[in-house]
Amino acid sequence: MSRLSTSITIKASRSTVFRILRDIENYPFYFQYIRRAQVVQQKGDTVIAEIDEEIHGIVQHLQTRFQFTPPDKIEAEQLSGPFKAARAWFFLQETDDGTELEHVAEFEIGRGILGVLIHRFIADSYAQNRMAEEVAAIKRVAEKREREA
Repeated sequence: MSRLSTSITIKASRSTVFRILRDIENYPFYFQYIRRAQVVQQKGDTVIAEIDEEIHGIVQHLQTRFQFTPPDKIEAEQLSGPFKAARAWFFLQETDDGTELEHVAEFEIGRGILGVLIHRFIADSYAQNRMAEEVAAIKRVAEKREREA
């Protein structure tokens, strides 16, 4: 299983960052590669969403379960989609400068043509770059919200 991680300091409160990550239906506005995000089931802090995500120019449909553990952890697990298995975590730590956001992801690649594409997704730094884009987008949105508050 491949494991990737990145982190960033955000000049915003942990609660602001957490609310952005919980706002799944607005992911297409935050992340340029998300084409659609729709919550299909919610029970307390567990949310199942359908997400259409572009990977190397091909839009993939994923069903993902999100487990929100306020105020400092979000776990996402692919229920169906292009990976044999995929999990991601966001960890939020309050600091003197705001919030330290760490993003960790683990992928298990399947076989066949889709497996080749996913292997390329991970091997050529595409996935690592995407993770860096994700945390940068969260930073932009959170810091803008803090300035406007």
